[in-house]
Amino acid sequence: MSESIDISGKFDLITRNDDGSLNIVDFKTGKKEDNDQFQLKFYQLLAEEKLKKPVKKASFYFLKSGRIKDFDLNDAKDEFKADLLGKIEKIKGNEDFITKPGKLCRFCLFKDFCPEKEKVRKINKKPEVEYSDELPF
Repeated sequence: MSESIDISGKFDLITRNDDGSLNIVDFKTGKKEDNDQFQLKFYQLLAEEKLKKPVKKASFYFLKSGRIKDFDLNDAKDEFKADLLGKIEKIKGNEDFITKPGKLCRFCLFKDFCPEKEKVRKINKKPEVEYSDELPF
């Protein structure tokens, strides 16, 4: 994205069209059908930067309902990139990081390095929810 910023992410699914353009699909497992396009815009930017192919379409696939929501993300690509770079620079300039330990900390990659790691360990001792090995679809 710039000389000092490298972005990464994990795509659920990317397909290639006959014209070489890409389609991005993000699978959603929750009950709420959120329409926040930030993630798809981020993936579009990532795919076009790293794969050097245009993204024609991006979609959320809601697994519980089976609905697919398509988005046209080509409207304000440059504006989104500029806004994202601005947010990254603001984060980089902020030296104060306030931790907020909670139930989602068990999924955090940095929980062993967190300044609140003792609180995180206490929270993680007993899982609130048992996760099944079986997929819901």
